[in-house]
Amino acid sequence: LYALTIIKQGNVNFGNVSSVDAALKGKVIQHQDTARGNAKQWLDVLKPQLISTNQNIINYNTKFQNYYDTLVAAVDAKDKATLTKGLTRLSSSINENKAQVDQLVEDLKKFRNKMTSDTQNFKGDANQITSILASQDAGIPLL
Repeated sequence: LYALTIIKQGNVNFGNVSSVDAALKGKVIQHQDTARGNAKQWLDVLKPQLISTNQNIINYNTKFQNYYDTLVAAVDAKDKATLTKGLTRLSSSINENKAQVDQLVEDLKKFRNKMTSDTQNFKGDANQITSILASQDAGIPLL
């Protein structure tokens, strides 16, 4: 929901605000563009990666269930070749899934840092603009 809100949110318009200098205006617009890029990364890359990883876990469970009876039969029959082959395939699947999960965790950590930066930037921009507007209000005499 956050990502869609950021993407759909209109551009900041400083058209009638002369008290905010050009540098701050540019910084706010840049921060908004950066946040949109991060939101797109979530929707286009990370969310599908999460879904794929979850599906891989489910698929592994199905694969394990399919191998289980064969592995038990191989143990009972003392068929080392079949047991080794089955366990090797399962191990290979585990290693592939682990690599994908490790990559996802790393990508999510990097994304968390980007979100933290976005939040800090927006808070800083809002504080600066609030300060400017508050100082203007202080100059208006009370009626």
